[in-house]
Amino acid sequence: MAINGGSLEDCFSNVYALTELNGLKWRCFLTPSNSPRGVPVQSDPILKAYGRCLRDGLLCTWRRKPLQMSSQPEPLPLPSFTNEISKELWLFWYSNDPPEKLSVNTSHLDADENGVGTASNGINYEVRVLLFQALHTMIERSMAEDGFVRFGRWFTRPLREPLPGRQHLLPRYILATNVQFFVHGGNTVCMTVNAQRQPPLLRLSKRHLESGRRVQVVVGPWSLHAVLLPLGTEVGRNQPNAEKQWEEWKEFVAPLVRDVDEAEEENQV
Repeated sequence: MAINGGSLEDCFSNVYALTELNGLKWRCFLTPSNSPRGVPVQSDPILKAYGRCLRDGLLCTWRRKPLQMSSQPEPLPLPSFTNEISKELWLFWYSNDPPEKLSVNTSHLDADENGVGTASNGINYEVRVLLFQALHTMIERSMAEDGFVRFGRWFTRPLREPLPGRQHLLPRYILATNVQFFVHGGNTVCMTVNAQRQPPLLRLSKRHLESGRRVQVVVGPWSLHAVLLPLGTEVGRNQPNAEKQWEEWKEFVAPLVRDVDEAEEENQV
């Protein structure tokens, strides 16, 4: 878009060239055939390798093994989301040789002979979608380190609650952004950055936890509406299961930023 309808130097856009397909390589690993099914999340071979690859900064993603199409005219069974389903781990890189940590993190997995490829031989739609998913995960983790939180498809940076009597200092809105990927010219991976205004979101603080009343909250990353209960409230029989689920999956969630109050207290010490 040109602000004066003139030269290209005066144009601006929300489309950026992020990377390219030229030189891209990938490899797929499978749940070992002799691996027991239904193991805890922390012991799942694919998820363990995925967590290590994330910590090592590798471009990767995982998925449950897709259902195979039957030659018979029968409907596909409903997908299962239990931990008994076999999984796939996909890794991407650009160097001539695989990353050093790749073989270390995947030594206990089965290599998929059909899941090895390079962009020089073409990249099909399925692999392209997996690459976009891996890129989105890496961007999400990077933005989380800067205080952004994902709600659905949008990233935003919640504000700190102002001191009592200073609520008027809150802005009328905050900005939220989302990113999308596409391939331009058959080689360039582009990213579009879209922005929108939304009502301010406040980060939970110690004052919320110690207020002694229910607080309406929005839970990321899927914008779930929930209620924060006061300390000492009987939470019911679902609480142990919720804590167990969090302990199992928190390794794969983008790192959570610390509460601003805690950071300020450390700076004052």
